[in-house]
Amino acid sequence: AVVSTQSTGLLDAIIGPGPGPTRAKLHQSVLLLRCFDGAPPEFLCPISMEIMTDPVVTTDGHSYERSNITEWLTAGHNTSPFTNTTLSTNSLVTNHNLRKIIQTAFLVE
Repeated sequence: AVVSTQSTGLLDAIIGPGPGPTRAKLHQSVLLLRCFDGAPPEFLCPISMEIMTDPVVTTDGHSYERSNITEWLTAGHNTSPFTNTTLSTNSLVTNHNLRKIIQTAFLVE
């Protein structure tokens, strides 16, 4: 995704590549700013910064929109787009609870 490439490139340009608390804090700040739309940060995909409709969890424990994280992994990345730490596998697990919470909050069936 263009957004993920730009976000990663911007983070790398500002704080340098690699994992670390600064990267995570900056990403969390961006998520919090997006919440002024009325959506809690947990509803937003860290890659697209949009409300998730099909959230999945990776081995880093974070939830992502399925299409965004699939594109990220298909592009050959083996790291978390949120923390930049190495993912132990590329397996995705549907986050049923988060999807229900989002659907309930926005009254989507």
